[in-house]
Amino acid sequence: MSEPEWEPEGKPVEETVRGDVEDGTGLPSASYLDPIVGLGNELARQLGLSQTFSSVEWQEGFVRKNRGRYATVQPTTLVPIPSDTPIFRGRSIYLAQNMQGQLSTEEWKPLIASALINRWKG
Repeated sequence: MSEPEWEPEGKPVEETVRGDVEDGTGLPSASYLDPIVGLGNELARQLGLSQTFSSVEWQEGFVRKNRGRYATVQPTTLVPIPSDTPIFRGRSIYLAQNMQGQLSTEEWKPLIASALINRWKG
């Protein structure tokens, strides 16, 4: 069974600087990135993950392309991003658009850490 196809939905945000500046650890220097990207990279490193991030996207949700008979009735479905659960796709961290500016970087820390554990360690 293949993974469903997802496309970002909502207001696009400007991308942060791509991770081409390293701080000696092999990870992009957090000072050159969005603070949440730096936090995600630091938490991934602490958890022993090889995953690195280069951008944060604030989105309402993802459009999932439906398949089979259901696709003829409803070709796509909007799957919302939960307010308390980051989604990881490629090198991006997707966060709920309605949470933008609501939490500090430190308040995002346990949410990102638990999502990383559930995604890669679970």
